Amino acid sequence: MNESEFWRFVAQERAKLREEEGVRSVLEFLEKELEEARAWKEHYFRNQELDEYWYWDGYVGGLLTAIGLLKKFLEGRG
Repeated sequence: MNESEFWRFVAQERAKLREEEGVRSVLEFLEKELEEARAWKEHYFRNQELDEYWYWDGYVGGLLTAIGLLKKFLEGRG
């Protein structure tokens, strides 16, 4: 590996790390959002406000899907 290839490799690895840090940051945000969404879902269920309950149920499902996909992405990187 010559010097040019080495620096190209270093740049690629740095880009991968920045991407992974960004994904981890989004994942952390989504996990916090999931916690709050589950609380709202529970609130509306207890109060029998089913239209709102089903909205939050769908939102929770979407968050779980996004979180699962991001975790799979990170597993593939490791």
